[in-house]
Amino acid sequence: MSRKSCLTLICTTVLFCFLCVQSSSSYCPDICQCYNNYLEETVWNCTNLESVGQLWNDGRLPLYGDFQQPDYVQHLHLRDSKLDFSENLLPHFPNLKTLELSRNLINCSKRLVWLLQLSDKLQEPENIHCTSPQTFNGTQVLKALQLIYDVGSRCPERCVCELAHVPKDDQYVTVSVSCNNLGFTEIPKILPANVTIHMDLSNNRIEDVSELAKNPSYSRVTVLYLANNRIQSITSLENSDWIEQFSLLSLQGNLLQEIPTQALSNVFHHQDINGVRMLLSNNPWKCDCVTITRFQPFIAKHKQLIKDVSNVTCGPEEGESAGKKIISVELNSVCNTGGNNAINLMDVLNVILALLTLVTIGKLLYDYYAYRKTGQLPWIASKLP
Repeated sequence: MSRKSCLTLICTTVLFCFLCVQSSSSYCPDICQCYNNYLEETVWNCTNLESVGQLWNDGRLPLYGDFQQPDYVQHLHLRDSKLDFSENLLPHFPNLKTLELSRNLINCSKRLVWLLQLSDKLQEPENIHCTSPQTFNGTQVLKALQLIYDVGSRCPERCVCELAHVPKDDQYVTVSVSCNNLGFTEIPKILPANVTIHMDLSNNRIEDVSELAKNPSYSRVTVLYLANNRIQSITSLENSDWIEQFSLLSLQGNLLQEIPTQALSNVFHHQDINGVRMLLSNNPWKCDCVTITRFQPFIAKHKQLIKDVSNVTCGPEEGESAGKKIISVELNSVCNTGGNNAINLMDVLNVILALLTLVTIGKLLYDYYAYRKTGQLPWIASKLP
């Protein structure tokens, strides 16, 4: 290559680099005022944005190396705008020192969680509040985003976790955890921490509910839907902390034949009658004499709490009682059959026989004592030939 060609190439390269730097350093969005402060740091002051894309005149977020990538911006002020961040701005402002978001309409969603990485750069964060969705209306942005992050990081795999209620004082935050129809065979072990949980585990293949009793995370689950699973027993919940504090338990459509009525009666006795509910229909309930004499009074006494009491029926294998509403089954028809009468008669005869045996033994002992003392035989013996 000739010396002239090399010189031309060098000049072209230098000119290109100069144009790149000049283009980058002079770029300013049409909707912003751009200037250098007293420290010669670049400030973008932008108002009335309808989308973040307006920071680039073509509406496209720049890629690394683009002339319009504002890596020289140290202070970004976005005011009086409606901000629904669809993309993380952090990579596009790598040298940012301060970010101001005052007087904006801010949609707090998981797409904005990246803002937590700029919490130390955010100006007056205590004055920046969510305006949507309604769940977060009035909540400080950083608090809302931290909640979203914490809940998402401990959401059971494949489930959907959403913040359902967030008071302004951050007390009694409620999270909805939906694990409906996911083919689960076990109750999940990990749950969001430090929040009240409403959980839906319906339409799975769960058989064992002991996780509710032994996992402390479930002490915060107050509403639990377990409808249409394969649960045969809930005796593992007796005397557990969980059963003492639930407000709604749905057990519809399982394989339950009986439940610990005494334990539940104790719970209902201490619970606010308006604060606890159960759903028990579509189970193959036993209706034999022993079971129904406990279960029927239980559901009759607590029919205000068992919301589907009119659909709680005897199982298909309960003979003449099959399909009958348990609340309406006549105990006489279950407990006083002919077979039971025969058993009762035998019991009476056995008692009479036992009494006669005791009388006979007593008489023999008395006669023996009298004979030893007086030498006289009993009266009946003296009459024998």
